[in-house]
Amino acid sequence: MQNSFQTGEAQKEFIAKLQAALRDSTTTAGHIHVHGEAGIGKTRLVLEATRAPDLASLVLYAGSPAEILQGDLMNALLQEDNNLTVLLVADETNREARTRIWDKLKFRGPRIRLVTIYNEWETSSEIPVLNAPLLAREEIARIIESYNIPMDQAERWAELCSGSPRVAHVIGLNLRNNPEDLLKPPETVNIWHRYVFAGDDPNSAAAQDRLIVLRYVALFKRFGFEEPVMAEAMAIAKLIQTGFPQITWPKFQTVITELKQRRILQGETTLYVTPKALIGGTAIGRAFSTTISGTGASRISRRFSWTGARPLEPTRAAFSQRICALHPLLFES
Repeated sequence: MQNSFQTGEAQKEFIAKLQAALRDSTTTAGHIHVHGEAGIGKTRLVLEATRAPDLASLVLYAGSPAEILQGDLMNALLQEDNNLTVLLVADETNREARTRIWDKLKFRGPRIRLVTIYNEWETSSEIPVLNAPLLAREEIARIIESYNIPMDQAERWAELCSGSPRVAHVIGLNLRNNPEDLLKPPETVNIWHRYVFAGDDPNSAAAQDRLIVLRYVALFKRFGFEEPVMAEAMAIAKLIQTGFPQITWPKFQTVITELKQRRILQGETTLYVTPKALIGGTAIGRAFSTTISGTGASRISRRFSWTGARPLEPTRAAFSQRICALHPLLFES
């Protein structure tokens, strides 16, 4: 079942701007890029904008650029005798992928409109960008309230959501299922552990392995999981295995696949943790950034957070040693 959709003035303005751009008749094909933080509802906003009767029948949605670039759709769109009018929406499309798609389509005229969506800011001088707005606190509280939570409590918990409707739904569902948490200070309730455990026994091997893997990958802004950047995932897996021998490379791949299926990890060739608040829920503390050079990718930007001692978590000293070991691991042949 699809979650209820809440909009504030900023979301209504975004939808109106996108609809106006898609309806703009020009002599060339139109490409609009939608940017915004993970978990704030970029895809849902685009979906709502294209529900209008004059747009809905034209929409073709691709969850990844590979569905366009590696399938029959592109060949069909490029046929000279094809007069098909299409509003093509491509999710998880980084700058390289959207450039490849647009280079093929931009001379096909106004019958093709392209909307690409991505969570990282990447400058582009040629393509107009619409920034998906954060949801206002009032609308966030209404989402939480929709789970039969009193409004005064919903407003208190809305502070944790940082404008993300997805986080609001997670919190609302958790409060409905755990009403004893309602009167507790929000910072004392580990909602995100429940989200990661997904109903499994927290003490089970599967739940523990999932949390361990997630804590390590959450140190990275994003990491490569498929070729040609699989070396990044292999380096992280090797790092984990030094402290947790039971998590072999096949086990690591299985856990990553499970996290992708639950949309805790998103992306295609490279993956990232979403929603953003989940990173704080798995490794809370002061954060700093660094950059590591390594095999399989020119540079890996990573964001690391310290946390106090928790079950299943290595001590700070041991963890520090493993992080330091990551650099030579990336250079191994």
